[in-house]
Amino acid sequence: VRISDSSPGFLYRTMSRFPPENPESFLLICNDLKKKILPGMTHWQHPRFYAYYPAGRPYPEMLAELLTSAMAFNIFSWESCPALNELENTVVNWIGRAFGLPESFLFQEVPQLSSGGGSIVGSASDAIFCSVLVSRNWKINQVWVS
Repeated sequence: VRISDSSPGFLYRTMSRFPPENPESFLLICNDLKKKILPGMTHWQHPRFYAYYPAGRPYPEMLAELLTSAMAFNIFSWESCPALNELENTVVNWIGRAFGLPESFLFQEVPQLSSGGGSIVGSASDAIFCSVLVSRNWKINQVWVS
């Protein structure tokens, strides 16, 4: 696994100071990516890359990302995309059952009334943030009741 040996400013010096005035061909863009950008990248998806917290992108996730990006969904509530919201709830339940969690930890038929459930997030940082929020809300509810 090669860690990039680039020095600060390596890409900046190769780029034009101003954006292109005319569209560029996709082939030229791919060539710039290959010759200018990729040499300055560290490949986090390599199976022998252990330098940072591993939160890589396996092949099935890349395919899923391709589909979701192509459809440009914005899922922030049930109303914004009922099908994908309920699909997420279903997958969260599958994962919960695979870990042997009790049913009380999972979404029930009416997720809004469930005491269990979860969320699928896009990064390790989002997962930690979500955990902190859930813990905070749990403690607030615990103090409020007492």
